Amino acid sequence: MFTVIVSAAVSGYSGLDSLASAALFLPSIAVGCRRMHDTGRRGWWQLIPIVSFVFACQKSSPEMNQFGPPPPPTL
Repeated sequence: MFTVIVSAAVSGYSGLDSLASAALFLPSIAVGCRRMHDTGRRGWWQLIPIVSFVFACQKSSPEMNQFGPPPPPTL
């Protein structure tokens, strides 16, 4: 959602548009990698679009895995 808001805000400025895309690219990769780790998979799975979408929609593993502790419970 944040990416959409930033893209809409800078859409009229060609220089800012490419700068915003570059600035948001690395954090989006980090979030995707963390999500894959939450499901007990390696972050490289996000390179396969359909598979990574399916994995990202699955519930997180509630137990410890090789990547660390599970995410905290949500309300």
